[in-house]
Parts: sequence; structure tokens; C-alpha cells
Amino acid sequence: MDRQHLLQILALSYLLFFQAVIGTGELNEVESRKKFCSTQGPPGPAGRDGLPGRDGALGRDGLPGRDGAPGPKGEVGPPGPAGIKGEPGTQRRWKQCFWNHINSETDNGRVLECPFTKATPNTYLRVVYMGNIRVAGCKHCCMRWFFTFNDIECRAPAAIDAVVYQNLDLNIHRSANIEGYCTGIAKGLVRVGLHVGQCHGYGIFNAYTGWNSVSRIIIEEIEPPVA
Repeated sequence: MDRQHLLQILALSYLLFFQAVIGTGELNEVESRKKFCSTQGPPGPAGRDGLPGRDGALGRDGLPGRDGAPGPKGEVGPPGPAGIKGEPGTQRRWKQCFWNHINSETDNGRVLECPFTKATPNTYLRVVYMGNIRVAGCKHCCMRWFFTFNDIECRAPAAIDAVVYQNLDLNIHRSANIEGYCTGIAKGLVRVGLHVGQCHGYGIFNAYTGWNSVSRIIIEEIEPPVA
């Protein structure tokens, strides 16, 4: 065996021996660590509480629940206290007078009259005339129909009237509805009348009332108006 080959064998043997020694040392170190770690010492002090966590995200609304079963009927409660007595109400009081084909040729004076018994002094009378009126046989003429109460025209709040004016000689019977409210009339019997007469600034002309039809006066006693 030559010298070079011998040196190679010696080097390899040395290397194997060195690895065996190192491996044994590492194994002893591992065993020492295991033995040291397996030895349990006394417990340490308790740690401090951690910081509060952040609020979580809001949850979604839940689905509506089903209606519950009807509960049992409760007992009848005690009666409530008596209410305050109200003021006496006003009974509606009204009347109608009617005439058929009066064909009145009255030019100045009372044409119709309807009596009415008024119950209280502070109420109003609502009056209505329904029929037809006419002026004829003249030009530039005017006639006036108006209500009276015991032969006196209404003063509060104002007269209840209607006028017919024409500037040609015509003979037209016009349907009329004369209506209004009057106060300041004492209670008791009231003679409600429909009169005809001259217009302010004019004379007396040929008037006609209630031709060939029904004429009526309606009277109603009502409460005062609201403020």
C-alpha cells in the first residue's frame, strides 16, 4: 500500500471518529435540556386583566314574529263619572205657506202674508219667497219686492228685497227667489209678509206677482250666527 492511499484511510477514520464524538455530545445536551425543563418550579404571579375589546358590528333586524293567540276577554270595568250637563239644544222650527195661482196685480202694498210664532227673542228668522214677479207696460221702470215683519221691514242686519228694472216695454214673468235673515224680532206671533212697491228714485208701475204657478213663503227660526 502506498503512502497516499494510507493517508486517505487515516483521514476518513479521523472524520468518522469526530462525528461520533460530536453526536454523543449533542445527545447528552438534549437529554440535559429535557431533564431541566421537566423540573416544575413554583407558579408565578397572576397576570393583569387585558384591555376591553372593541364593540362588534350591529346585527341585522330579525324577522317579524307571528301574531300571538288572542287573550281572554277582560272583566267589565267600573262605570265612569257622570258627565257635565249640557245646555238645552235649539229645536229646529220652520213653517211653509203656499198659494196656487195668486195672479196678484197689486202694485203697492202687501201681496202675501204667513203667520209664524217665534219661540225666543234672540233667534233669527230665515225667510224665503219662491214664485215669479213681473213689471210691464213701461220703459225705464223699476219695482221692488220686499219682506216685512208685522208690517215693518227688517232693520237688522238689513232689508230683505229684490228689484226688477227694465228699459224696454216687456211682459216677462221672471222666476224669483228672495231670501234673507232677520233678527231683533220679539218672540210671539210674527206676521211675515211679502210686499211690492216703488224702487228708490222711481214711481209706481204695473207689477204682477205669482202668475200661473205656485207661490210659497218659507220661515225658519234658527240660532244666531257664529262670530
